Amino acid sequence: MRPKQIGCRRRPHLGDAAQTWYTAITTPPPSLRAKLGLDRGAKALLYGECDDPELAAALDGVLADDGAHAAMLVACITGPEDLAAAEAVRKRRRGHSTIIANAAVPGPMCVPTTAAT
Repeated sequence: MRPKQIGCRRRPHLGDAAQTWYTAITTPPPSLRAKLGLDRGAKALLYGECDDPELAAALDGVLADDGAHAAMLVACITGPEDLAAAEAVRKRRRGHSTIIANAAVPGPMCVPTTAAT
């Protein structure tokens, strides 16, 4: 960085990357809905009761009535029985992503399910 003389003050020259960094720093982070890819018209199938306000807001208006129209399964797990049932749903939906939200885990976890099971 080389300072440029401007009147009595010196001002650093930040180079061509300055605008890129400014944009990156001042742009708000994407929403959970955007991170999940649900902001572009994809639908999700919800399994269980969602008690996470941020996840509920991300899913608002993008839930599919059946798995055939869902790009992902969102499974809210509260115990071993829920996990086993969600895994059975996931196996029937091979090739789609699964989001598993658990009260014991901070935030949702994405478990890709593209591998053959």
